[in-house]
Amino acid sequence: MQLRSKKELIENFIATINTNTNVNTDWQRFVREQRETDIQTLITEEKLKPEETRKFVENAFRDGVLKTTGTDVDRLMPPVSRFGGGGSRDKKKQTVIEKLKGFFEKYFGLVSPEVSKEPDKVTYLYDTEPTLSMVAEEPVHYGMKKDN
Repeated sequence: MQLRSKKELIENFIATINTNTNVNTDWQRFVREQRETDIQTLITEEKLKPEETRKFVENAFRDGVLKTTGTDVDRLMPPVSRFGGGGSRDKKKQTVIEKLKGFFEKYFGLVSPEVSKEPDKVTYLYDTEPTLSMVAEEPVHYGMKKDN
């Protein structure tokens, strides 16, 4: 069930695999590129504020949840008349929330971020190769070399 929203992404990646493919590295790169394309498309189609939208999405990935209550989503949206009648602002907001949920479900958990914090900025650095630790090392006692 969890992979249902990721099916198309996985199938598109499989179509690119050949004998020269480093699956781990190429998968990470593929997901990052697709994620950037999709967020840019979402921003363009819904006329969202780019900087606020990217910050909102990055915070959602960091926190592990897409928060749709409060005023966070309102900050992303373009100016829409609140008095236009017919609830056009509410419809627009609901459409944006649904698209953001789809985006979040599609990409959440696919790339493990390592967070690097700078003043007023959060940057996600992605490992291309996992770091593996030895779990069955022989103990080395103080004053002795490992060869002994």
